[in-house]
Amino acid sequence: MIEAVARECKRQGMKLGLYYSLWDRKVNADVDNVESDRKYNTYMLKQLDELMDITEKYTKIVEFWFDGSWVKPGYRWPVEGIYRTIKSREPQCQIGINWTIGEDADPHNPNAPEKSYKIIPEEQKEGDPIRYFPSDFRLGDPLLPASLIREFDFKKNRMELVALHATGFGRPSQAAWTEIFADGQPLRIARWPNDSTIMIGKIQESGMAKEGKEAPFPVFGYQEERPSSWKSVENMWISGYFAHGYADDMICVESIDTIHKMIHTGQHTVYGFMTGAPWHQWFALNLLEGLDGPGEYVIDAGRGKMYVYPLAGKMENWSVSLLEGPLLAIEHGKDVKVQGITFEYGRHIGVYMENTHRALIKNCIIRNMGGVGVSIGKGTLKAGNQRGHESGGNPASRVVGDLMGTVYQNILFNREGGTENGVVDCHIYNVGAGGISLGGGDRASLTPAGNYVENCRIHDYNRIEKSYRPGIWMDGVGNRISKCDIYDAPSMAILFHGNNHVIELCDITNVCSEVDDQGAVYYGRDPSEQGNVIRYCYFHELSPRHRVTATYHDDGACGAEVYGNIYHKAGSLPVLIGGGHNNHYRHNIFIDSPVAIHIDARMQGWGKFMIEKGAIIDQRLQTVNYKNPPYSTAYPLLAAYWDNDTSYPKGNVIEGNLFYKIGNVVRGQSEWLELYNNWATGSDPGFVDAADPLKGFKDDALIYQRINGFPRLPFEKIGCDLSK
Repeated sequence: MIEAVARECKRQGMKLGLYYSLWDRKVNADVDNVESDRKYNTYMLKQLDELMDITEKYTKIVEFWFDGSWVKPGYRWPVEGIYRTIKSREPQCQIGINWTIGEDADPHNPNAPEKSYKIIPEEQKEGDPIRYFPSDFRLGDPLLPASLIREFDFKKNRMELVALHATGFGRPSQAAWTEIFADGQPLRIARWPNDSTIMIGKIQESGMAKEGKEAPFPVFGYQEERPSSWKSVENMWISGYFAHGYADDMICVESIDTIHKMIHTGQHTVYGFMTGAPWHQWFALNLLEGLDGPGEYVIDAGRGKMYVYPLAGKMENWSVSLLEGPLLAIEHGKDVKVQGITFEYGRHIGVYMENTHRALIKNCIIRNMGGVGVSIGKGTLKAGNQRGHESGGNPASRVVGDLMGTVYQNILFNREGGTENGVVDCHIYNVGAGGISLGGGDRASLTPAGNYVENCRIHDYNRIEKSYRPGIWMDGVGNRISKCDIYDAPSMAILFHGNNHVIELCDITNVCSEVDDQGAVYYGRDPSEQGNVIRYCYFHELSPRHRVTATYHDDGACGAEVYGNIYHKAGSLPVLIGGGHNNHYRHNIFIDSPVAIHIDARMQGWGKFMIEKGAIIDQRLQTVNYKNPPYSTAYPLLAAYWDNDTSYPKGNVIEGNLFYKIGNVVRGQSEWLELYNNWATGSDPGFVDAADPLKGFKDDALIYQRINGFPRLPFEKIGCDLSK
């Protein structure tokens, strides 16, 4: 019968709404039998799926009206399962219920009220909590969503409510907007869709300049019905990967043309808007009409108000972020030790250090910050940066700003990060724009700083800014990252610039989770950045969805030593050597990937502009005076950079490595690599436990016979020692 109705709806051009009785008087006649709930609830959820299976080829179900919930306490219904089953397939389907009777004395929930409401409709009396259909809500909520929303009036309380601002690739890192936290957890800006993104439609205006003329702001189309229903786009923003998969953006919306289904943005981005790639998607932010889920909020800075949909259950503590500057700044100090302190609820930097010597941040928790957790060294700010993505700027204390753009333009920029400063045994998480920014050392003279990050756990560090805001940023000379766990982030784990750094004994997983063309450890486009070592790290479970790499030597990067690492399901291209020279890979272990090493000659093709006379590679080599000390003595091969055809990669040595269950060892021309003493096999090379490579090899493992000189790697030392 349902199929016949759905078929007729299609013929008539109509959508379909269904009435559904939660209580099936035949299948679930004995409603007092709690033991039967599990079986009946499973039956009911499968039936809802079946209804959508039957109708989806004809029309969409736009409404479910549920009845009969009053026969049982609410906790006995599969509330979340019902909502998830429907919304996962039909996100715009409206869910309502004829009667909703209060909260229940759930014996499994210590925060539930003592009294249950189990009242049949005819026995209701004044004062009983009740809600009437129609409305879209989660079953079991005691009130309408609108009445759940809490309003925080900042103006009335004489507090500053900072509005949203543009973020994304090429924009300076700055103090975040005002955020709100409940019981120590950051809430999120209301968004639509709640847990997915929308493909960018037809582009009417890309936002990119043509023939030297200033381009209009981007304009693009949409196919979905929801945006056309929004009554107001005041305070609306959109976020996503609008062009390249390594460059996210968040920009404001000026208007929506519902007749032509076009969204008119109010700001430029670095690369404009594109279509055609799977990451070309967007989602809407900060709409009151999108405030429909627990843990969301909307900022109306003009009126000085924040609207919050609280998390489910009782919440004891609310906090808001107000302070724009660092929570702690240590400047021109020596032998300062900060230990056992929790830093949280700031809008920008947690701990800032500048021109310090032997300063130590130890055993601290740094969380719920709007910016980076720790910053060692100055940043930069550019006055009058109205467009938001103009590079460079003047050195500035207590900010990060456009450090990325400055280092790109001025490779000798010295952040005055001091020497022998450390961040040790710290837990950094739920921060907005990267975990640690580690500077120090002088590139002009190759004077090392000896600053370090050791035995830290860093995760969930891109709540506000994503692109090029890694778990640890490292620049300068002679700094070290040791024994860190870095995980759960959309972008990079470690991004570095400079010379003679060491990255060792780190456990890196589930980073670069939503990007294209990035690496868990990344550097590039400067062949003078030499002497860097990546050793004894464990890269695992990196996304193979797009071009994700574990160790990425981009655009002619040269002279790295990479040894003793484990690459286990480490992205689509575990190693990428992008046209560079003299990178040395030895005694690494590659496990279960379609490709192990990618190498290309990009300087022969699309990248040849980089090696033209006077172009960026030439500029950077001249800047460090590469044919003279200290660079010529520290890196003898660098002095001969132009002596042969530099457009072809050369001197990249791959020796003594294990390739276990690898489809193709090399993607690219094998003559661009020097391969010897390696072993590729589909058979167990002697792991103690192949599913857990950190358990190492058996004493008599075959690998020690097949690869001459393969060492006993320090598996037991890899990763952070802090308790979970």
